[in-house]
Amino acid sequence: GTGTGEIRIWAMNGATVSSNSFVGTVAPSYNWRIVGISDFDADSKADILWQDNNNGTGTGEIRIWAMNGATVSSNSFVAMVALSYNWRIKAPK
Repeated sequence: GTGTGEIRIWAMNGATVSSNSFVGTVAPSYNWRIVGISDFDADSKADILWQDNNNGTGTGEIRIWAMNGATVSSNSFVAMVALSYNWRIKAPK
């Protein structure tokens, strides 16, 4: 990609940004995409679910960034899914 790869969290108060915090950087040339945000580790804090897959390119790796506000407290491997299966993570309906 042509962007910076910078990851930021915007805390919102309605339609107003109350804070804008830098989290980290992911190289824009990589295929990592945020595919979900939820409390995956049951600590009452939102975490970030990543998948290395962009329209069939990438490794198929899935990782979770456990978050403490705008700080990554851990970066955990979840699974490797073969891209030939063409599986995608989808939000529940």
